[in-house]
Amino acid sequence: MNSGLVLFQVDSLWSQLAPQLARLTARVVRVHGPHSATALRTGTLPPVLDFADAISLKVDQKKGDILVSRPSDPQAAVLRPHPPRFIVLTALTRDEDRLVRSADFKIAGYELREIFYFGFLLIPFLWLRRVPGVPRLLSALLSLEIRLHPYLNVLAGVGTIAVLTARRREIKTPVALSVVIPAYNEALRLPKYLAEVENFLRARRITHEIIVADDGSRDATAEIVRKKFRKVRLVRLYQNFGKGAAVREGVMAAEGSRVLIADADGATPIAEYTKLAAEIDNGADAAIGSRYLAQSEIGKRQSLIRRFVSRAGNLLIRSLLDLPYKDTQCGFKLFDRKAAQYLFRNLNNFRFGFDFEILKKAGVLRLSVSEVAVRWNDQDGSKVTFKQTLRVLTELLKLRFGHLIKFAFVGLINTIADFTVHNSLILLFGAGTLTRQLVYMVIAFLCANLLAFTLHSGFTFQRQAAYRRFFTVSVFTLIIAGLIFHGLNLLYNPGAGVLLANVFKLSTVIISFVTNYFGYKFWVYRYNI
Repeated sequence: MNSGLVLFQVDSLWSQLAPQLARLTARVVRVHGPHSATALRTGTLPPVLDFADAISLKVDQKKGDILVSRPSDPQAAVLRPHPPRFIVLTALTRDEDRLVRSADFKIAGYELREIFYFGFLLIPFLWLRRVPGVPRLLSALLSLEIRLHPYLNVLAGVGTIAVLTARRREIKTPVALSVVIPAYNEALRLPKYLAEVENFLRARRITHEIIVADDGSRDATAEIVRKKFRKVRLVRLYQNFGKGAAVREGVMAAEGSRVLIADADGATPIAEYTKLAAEIDNGADAAIGSRYLAQSEIGKRQSLIRRFVSRAGNLLIRSLLDLPYKDTQCGFKLFDRKAAQYLFRNLNNFRFGFDFEILKKAGVLRLSVSEVAVRWNDQDGSKVTFKQTLRVLTELLKLRFGHLIKFAFVGLINTIADFTVHNSLILLFGAGTLTRQLVYMVIAFLCANLLAFTLHSGFTFQRQAAYRRFFTVSVFTLIIAGLIFHGLNLLYNPGAGVLLANVFKLSTVIISFVTNYFGYKFWVYRYNI
């Protein structure tokens, strides 16, 4: 585990910072925690944080899916008798921070998911904390920092938060198939399809489980499943997050050797499962149903407008993401369990855009995906509205160009920081010789590099990475940029003029941008199996 240092002890400011820490914890829960959480508890954290305005979960002091605590609490006593799925540990003192970051700190049955500092903006003002009015300023600064989470991951702070998740238990005797059905206000259509699924699987003697992932329904969907289908597992999201979020929770809860995702309206008959299963039997990691292959059987068709939008949307998805599939959005997909849980573990698109995200990720990971022609019938009461279509388009553009746009934005900030440090050194110590200019460039690079790592991890890629890899790519780029910069100065700026030095430095930005982007994306922040 990385070593770190909490610069100040802030437990004396607890009463002023508690409201903001409640909001920060709520953001952490939304980013990392289970959407299917029903309650949280605060352990022995004094005083109890007030989450009433921060998160739509009830607070249960005895049991809950999420535990908010401090590292110094006696964890064994806190965890029994209802172990949570998710733990947020807030370290407010140096001793607690050392405990969390030590290699000896372990909680049986849990693994560390993320560790980060908070309160970086407070550091310059903490020595004034006893001055009237300053605690209010500190509270405002922490509130600003929280608004930037998770887009700002700082390298130091006044406190540390560690996020732990329960280890996934090994399933000794998995069932053959898990059927995951996402549902939002499906009280009318879901019962009929559930009955068809149960009858089909029983008739073929397939050991199975059926999981209904209720996406915060406002109707009687959950009540009907509980009363009429007692063998069906119900996973409830505590608010409406989107179809992708519901599917993700269902997939992550699945215990079958294979995972089938099927829409609640039954547009694709469950009997089509056998076609997809044959592809998995032949070695594919996933098989996706398709409405647009030549062999596909379409019963009741969509309206002309919806068909046009669907076809145009699929064409756009295939073109922008370079996907070979005729139909990425069909809601009937079968996965090997390990492939499914990896693909859905860090899902970014919680709405309808999740389909093309997992297919793109499967391509990056070189998983084998087969497209299979299926029977399909349009169903009344579609949840795909014009607004949802626009949202899918937004998610598509975000997936295709999001990293590049964010990278360019961070690159702009990084370049400004680099130039600022470089020219500040010139103002402080003079332009000097060409060798001094090169030293200035290296110092400016190191300062900007730390800033870039912070912003790329928290904002661009939103993924943890090893700084040594990031630094290696950056140093490689620095060497290339340094050679070009120094060579141009030797040839055209022997007098070390400030204006020409800045022009030559700017000429290395494009080369650095390309080298860094591909190095960071495909080596530093790549998906790891």
